[in-house]
Amino acid sequence: MRNFCLVIGLLTCLIFSASAQKKGYNIRITDDGLKGKYFFVGFYGEESFVLDSAVAKNNTLVFKGRKFLNNGYYRVIGQNETGMPLIIEQSRKFEMDFLASPPLTSNENRIYRDYLLSNVEPRAFVRSVTSADPNTLVSKYMLLETFGHDTLLPDDGDLLRHPHYDEITWPKLENADAATLDDFFYRHNTNREIGRYYLGRKILQLWNTEQDNDLLVYLYDKYYSPELNLFDEEHDRLIRRHVERARRVLIGAKMPPLTAYDAQAKPESTTNIHRAYTVIWFWDPDCDDCMIETPQLHQFYLENADKYDFEVFAVSITEDIDRWKKTCKEMGLSWINTCYAMGEPNYDFINYFNILTTPGSFLIDKDHKIIMRSFSLDELQDFFQKTYKNSEE
Repeated sequence: MRNFCLVIGLLTCLIFSASAQKKGYNIRITDDGLKGKYFFVGFYGEESFVLDSAVAKNNTLVFKGRKFLNNGYYRVIGQNETGMPLIIEQSRKFEMDFLASPPLTSNENRIYRDYLLSNVEPRAFVRSVTSADPNTLVSKYMLLETFGHDTLLPDDGDLLRHPHYDEITWPKLENADAATLDDFFYRHNTNREIGRYYLGRKILQLWNTEQDNDLLVYLYDKYYSPELNLFDEEHDRLIRRHVERARRVLIGAKMPPLTAYDAQAKPESTTNIHRAYTVIWFWDPDCDDCMIETPQLHQFYLENADKYDFEVFAVSITEDIDRWKKTCKEMGLSWINTCYAMGEPNYDFINYFNILTTPGSFLIDKDHKIIMRSFSLDELQDFFQKTYKNSEE
């Protein structure tokens, strides 16, 4: 699985700032029952990062470091604990003494603690507290937790540093179509932090799963630019190559003519097919699915090739000539049969069409334009029935 931490470089850089201030942090927490080892955890989008650790001594924890912590939501987490939330904004050097009366803490964490412990209805409490200054980080996070992100500025990168933001945002984007993503990136400019983060994450998701190469090409062409620095150089190259390959087989793309060799080592070419449609069928006698679907497609071919004016150009990618010939004979395949082992085709079909599994299928028209790809026999039959029904009308 390709690692999403490639997005926007190393995400820890967005937790630890390279600020010239380099004031560092010193956070002292005292509370009854603090024992053992604790971790200081930061968040960014879907990711969480252990930034520091400390062992409690005399009910006290001290987290101390030279790096400058960015504004954000953090948690102090011990074993089997959900963790103590902290807000870092105004101060990075403070004490939180919950044994004192009243407890001592930083201003933003006092407000946030009051919010978490308040007996007042949350919406009423948040409205009363944030009305005076809705732009502080603690106000934004309380608004986020209580009302969602609709009340907040769409390009506020600080929201990515609270896990709740991604929890309510990513489910809307995970299986989104192009129109939904366009709307999102209209509101969250890809030149800003939130838009940049989710563009990179969506591209990586589609690249990882290959679940929708059409959508991947669409997003890449419309929004992506190397200047966004979403990926390192190696993965930028890999994704670009994948997109270029996916673009070749988009519906509507024009396929270069195929030439391969038949059982007599004679060249067969799709340019010599004078039918309205051609099914390009990549298969392998060693493939179980191919051995089931190839005879089914052939039966459909025998019954409907003239009716629907189509031909089948079959390319076996096996190197076992004898098995290929034997299988073709046993199945009685009477369409155009070619095989990789009979001679080198005019270009590398496997690489060009990114054939990872067999069978692979394309339907092209007489101009070699791709009409369908990776279709079932039912889908092929449905296409022909609808096409010729409409032409009759």
